[in-house]
Amino acid sequence: MHGISPGMGESERVLYVDDDAEYAALTAEFLERASDRFGVLTAASVGEAIERLDETAFGCVVSDYDMPGADGLELLERVRERDDDLPFILFTGRGNETVASEAIARGVTDCLRKQPGTETFELLANRIEHAIEQYRATKRVERIDRLCRLVRKSNQVLVRAETRARIERGICETISDIGPYRFAWIGGHEAETRTVEPRAAAGIEKRYLDDIDITADESATGRAVRTREVVVVDDISTDDADAPWREDALDRECRASAAVPLVDEGQLYGVLNVYADRADAFDERERAVLAEIGSDIAHAIGRVERHRRYQRIVEHLPMGVYRIEADAEGTIVDANAALADIFGADTADAMLEQTASDFYPDDEGRTGLRERLTSEGTAQNVELQQRTLDSNRIWVSVTAIRTETDDGVYFDGVIQDITERKRRERQRRQFRSAVEHAGHVVLITDTDGTITYVNDAFEAVTGYAANEAIGRRPTMLQSGRHDEEFYRDLWETISTGDVWEGEVVNERKDGEQYVIDQTIAPITGDDDDTVGFVAINRDVTERKERELNLTFLKRAIDQAGIGFGTYDADGHATYVNERLADLFGTDRDDLRTRHMADLDPGLDPDRFDEYWASFDDSERRIYETQIERIDTGEVLPAEVVTSRVRIDGEPYQVNTVRDATDRKRQERDLEHFRSAVEHAGHSVLITDADGTIEYVNDAFETVSGYSAAEAIGRTPAMLRSSEHDDEFYRDLWETILDGDVWQGEVINERKDGTQYVVDQTIAPIADDGESITGFVAVNRDVTAIKEYERELEAQNDRLKQYGQTVAHDLRNPLALLDAELTQFEMTVDDADETVDAETVRQLCTDIGTTVDRMQALIDDLLAMAEQGQRVLEFEPVAIEAAAAEAWAQIDARDATLSVEDTKIDADPDRLRELLSNLFRNAIEHAGANVTVRVEPLDFTEGFAVEDDGPGIPEVERDEVFEHGFTTAESGTGFGLTIVEQIAHAHDWSVSVTEGRDGGARFEFRVED
Repeated sequence: MHGISPGMGESERVLYVDDDAEYAALTAEFLERASDRFGVLTAASVGEAIERLDETAFGCVVSDYDMPGADGLELLERVRERDDDLPFILFTGRGNETVASEAIARGVTDCLRKQPGTETFELLANRIEHAIEQYRATKRVERIDRLCRLVRKSNQVLVRAETRARIERGICETISDIGPYRFAWIGGHEAETRTVEPRAAAGIEKRYLDDIDITADESATGRAVRTREVVVVDDISTDDADAPWREDALDRECRASAAVPLVDEGQLYGVLNVYADRADAFDERERAVLAEIGSDIAHAIGRVERHRRYQRIVEHLPMGVYRIEADAEGTIVDANAALADIFGADTADAMLEQTASDFYPDDEGRTGLRERLTSEGTAQNVELQQRTLDSNRIWVSVTAIRTETDDGVYFDGVIQDITERKRRERQRRQFRSAVEHAGHVVLITDTDGTITYVNDAFEAVTGYAANEAIGRRPTMLQSGRHDEEFYRDLWETISTGDVWEGEVVNERKDGEQYVIDQTIAPITGDDDDTVGFVAINRDVTERKERELNLTFLKRAIDQAGIGFGTYDADGHATYVNERLADLFGTDRDDLRTRHMADLDPGLDPDRFDEYWASFDDSERRIYETQIERIDTGEVLPAEVVTSRVRIDGEPYQVNTVRDATDRKRQERDLEHFRSAVEHAGHSVLITDADGTIEYVNDAFETVSGYSAAEAIGRTPAMLRSSEHDDEFYRDLWETILDGDVWQGEVINERKDGTQYVVDQTIAPIADDGESITGFVAVNRDVTAIKEYERELEAQNDRLKQYGQTVAHDLRNPLALLDAELTQFEMTVDDADETVDAETVRQLCTDIGTTVDRMQALIDDLLAMAEQGQRVLEFEPVAIEAAAAEAWAQIDARDATLSVEDTKIDADPDRLRELLSNLFRNAIEHAGANVTVRVEPLDFTEGFAVEDDGPGIPEVERDEVFEHGFTTAESGTGFGLTIVEQIAHAHDWSVSVTEGRDGGARFEFRVED
């Protein structure tokens, strides 16, 4: 036992439970040292802890887990049975997760594991403080709950009290029983004397009210009477309005009061006065609750006052009214005459002193009603089977309430005899069940023919839901197959009270017609007047269809294009049609005499019974065989479908035989065609009449990049490249839809987005009736041809340009040569016909120079024409070797070549020509002693050629590749043009920049 002081609040008391007394004392000491708010009481077992809880209120319980007899979880469960919110901390030396989980499930506040050292006790103290604070918050919530209980219990009083006096007394008792209220009283206002006379009180001796006079003046009660609003005195000790009786109130520990007017529908029934044991007890929430209770009290008083007026009326009600004691026997203490009539008593008094059990065939119904009234207080429209005084079984409907009065607890109720209603309900249920589960359509109408009911079968057969049919007339089902006279006769029959029967063709919601066998009968009331009609419709559509189908089938079988026969277990035909006889080259009578095994070479006559027994009912087999004509011996391929059926319990074999000669031929032709298409070098696709692709061959997949699975089901529009406008495709479709063949070139787009050109032929596919059923398109890929044609055209353009250049560039040296020849002639002296040798030699030199220039022009032009062609074959070429060969082709005696070797895919001859032109260009523009470097590019595939000459000005770099451009006196201007054409033929880009020594640098990059 530790320091629990008598004045200590329960929220500061801690109960520590541990079978280890020494550890318990140590824990209590540390807890009280950790917080001077704690007073710790210890217990060594669960039983002792329960005794402590019975004796003292605690703010928190701390318990060990392992204890003899009962563990901490059992203590937790016992505590939770007493208080759902009291803080409970499991303080255990075990760290078992299962124990913690179980503790949480049982509502533990916290779990803490014992650890060595004082830190554990400090942590425990913190946990306890936190738990107590939470508990205090819960108490605040309880205040709200108290107000709720006040409202609830007041309502119970108002519901159960049957007189004004009991209402007023019950309310006063209820309020005074719920703290912090000291007492309550209700007074009635006397308008003539302007006083308030006490009518009921609780929680105070009667002498207090006898000693004071309350008037409707400036007192709180008087102001409540006048204002019809709640008036509160927050502190009686300082409020002058309560001065006349302040001393008596304070002596009774009353510190605040509230006067609540009891007003309902404008009428004042009195004032409720409530006194509290502390000042400022009536905050806004309390006032609102008291105002609501006051309104409810006034309403209840008005109700009982009215009830008293209505009591005489109740005594003459046609329903039984009773009051019985709420004990196990249920003795009847009050009853009216109607109750006596219901249970066969002569008078109402004869029902008195009877017990409720006398009228129940078994205790189950009575026990259930009594438990419901006891727990809930009310029961409405409870239907029970009861027994009259002369032992007849009846059904009653009971509405009752539990009533508490000064002299006891009662069940008050009203009983209505519903025996006849239950009988009608049972009949209706039986009828409805029969209708709902009937296999036929049932609909009910009123006398005007408006549908009032349909069953599920109606919805299933007609397609109309019940809510779509009810309220309409059966004419909604008319199909137009019957004339007005038909329906007029129908209505005349049923209107006179007779039953109409016949077949009717109706129309479902979806427009489909069906046939019914219909019976319509009048429905009569108690006075035999017709109150409606019921129609029962049996759907005979399938029967009618079967009858019609049998007729059609017999005709169709005889006229069918396939052989048909039925056979029984002996293997002989019971029926054969004309076509089957024709296939076998005989007549029907002869064919019926022949055994199945004689007609089918696949059957062994000696094993026919095994073959027959091998079939299961409804089994169907399809096979191909050969049949031999009886008249010619010709053997025909045939397709046989045979099925096992049962007719009237007997097994039969139904065989259909089709001549497969044409199909076999078509299959061979189709196979030949398919093989040709599959191995065709051109792309082939087949579509249906709407243009949906149904077939593509392997070449289509190769050319377009689409697999057959990706193409089939789509349209050829998947290949469109946007190179053709809508008019192009519209013309194409108009042509083939007219049955004509369309031919032309189309630019399509592959799956990867690249374009290709096809020479396309599209032809319609027609059936035997010449109707177009599809289209076949044969596409020849002419992309390479079109590319070659473009190259030829480009080369022709170049040659034309070269020819113009030749004509222009040769004109100057030819004019010069003509002038030099003229000078040559002028060197001859006409007089003596002599010449000057030196002059002749000079002229010959000039002429030779001109001829050399012309030869250079011609060589360069031929090179341009040759190098402009596209390079078609590449091979890895070492730059060093190609540069050496190109260097040897030029006069470079004084020049220097430096090469950093690399390999590049190129045409060796054209690469050598490119390098020799660059080397020659360097010598011509940079001088005979130029240094030329060839090296690979950094960070990208390609190479560069640069010299240490004067370089090419930046403004001229875009012009150097134009034909005829040169800055050298002896240059033709074609060298760099040839270089550009060779580069483009390799799909290389070429650019001019400045070299590291300021010379010209040409960079060649391999394009992706």
